[in-house]
Amino acid sequence: MVEAPTAALAATAPIAAGLPVEASVETCVEEPRASRARQIFDAVDVDGSGYVDQQELRSHVLGHLRSKGLAPSEEEAEAATAALFAILDVDGDGRVTAAEWVRVFEASERQQQEGRGAQPFEGLQAA
Repeated sequence: MVEAPTAALAATAPIAAGLPVEASVETCVEEPRASRARQIFDAVDVDGSGYVDQQELRSHVLGHLRSKGLAPSEEEAEAATAALFAILDVDGDGRVTAAEWVRVFEASERQQQEGRGAQPFEGLQAA
């Protein structure tokens, strides 16, 4: 199992959701975390395989960062994707299942609500 840096784990929910932190907390009141996490998983799993692979995650991470006005370099995008994938792929089999996604998403949401979450990618330049 990969030891997850706090900032990277805290980043999982907003990156995966493609939502600002404020929206993710508000929505959490309206529906269970697992349901939200599963909906996001299904959106990221664009090929419908039941697994998220590194390419699907990379596309989603890049879209999220660009929606925030950030312009990561290829190296930054690759590093962000690899770090997040390592956290999400709990069993290390090279693919992320819905159960793994939900487990990490819920842990990240708890950390943010407890004030232990950090904002990721603070060093990236705006586009």
